[in-house]
Amino acid sequence: MCRFAGLTGDTPTCLDSQSRAYFKARFQGKTPQVERIGLTYMLHGMTTDTGMQMPPHVMVIVPDPTDLKQFPTTPQSGAPWVMKANTPYAHLIIPVGGQSMGAITQPSGQ
Repeated sequence: MCRFAGLTGDTPTCLDSQSRAYFKARFQGKTPQVERIGLTYMLHGMTTDTGMQMPPHVMVIVPDPTDLKQFPTTPQSGAPWVMKANTPYAHLIIPVGGQSMGAITQPSGQ
């Protein structure tokens, strides 16, 4: 499923059934019940719920977030990293489009 108005505003987003289940649970404050790997494409970047600006990326949702412990938990130069580490909402961020995650900007005042 793809939508022009994305999950956190007007960011175009494409996501599969596992990612939809993940986001539904997350927005309801529940633990996601992910059965298999899910993919979300945010190829125009996005603004997070905290106001962080992120360049284009793919999100990988996994059934067991502890499987992501081998990845860094902060943006690296072009490398995959885990967002929301050590929570039931942990997911892998894979930068795309030649923009480094170093291009992430935090909202002012943080």
